[in-house]
Amino acid sequence: MLTRITFALFLTLGLSLSIVAQENKELVGSYVFSFNWGGTEIKLRPNGTFISYSSDCTQLFTSSGPYSVANNVLSLTAKRMWVRSFGDNKDHDVTKRKARKKYLDIDEPFKPETWDLQIVRWGQRIYLMDQEAFGAFVGAINLGFEPRKVEGYRADRKSV
Repeated sequence: MLTRITFALFLTLGLSLSIVAQENKELVGSYVFSFNWGGTEIKLRPNGTFISYSSDCTQLFTSSGPYSVANNVLSLTAKRMWVRSFGDNKDHDVTKRKARKKYLDIDEPFKPETWDLQIVRWGQRIYLMDQEAFGAFVGAINLGFEPRKVEGYRADRKSV
């Protein structure tokens, strides 16, 4: 009996991920924000999960977890997080308290972090942005900075 219930739960979970993937198929892909000394890349996967890489001049932060979409808002929930110094080349799991204290100077238990990004569609392009950044986005369009050519992303990361 327990085996049947377990199978039913796995089947239900698999169907749920499949529905998420079908509903958000157009969002699947990589989104990049870069600046001189770093940037962020968010990869939305077809199975309803994401992985995010954020770098600055000294470290790479990686997070992953599920995502959901409602009312043109993408919600990302980071359930796993790592940090790596560029000179260290070793991932440190900052969901563990000792690593959080050492690398983030935070002495609190890990709680999954959620952040929301507005989905903005413009022709063939899809932008993900902080909801308060829309005014600056319109200004960039009016000044001719958007649409821009997407250039490389500076990060020393493993392939996913």
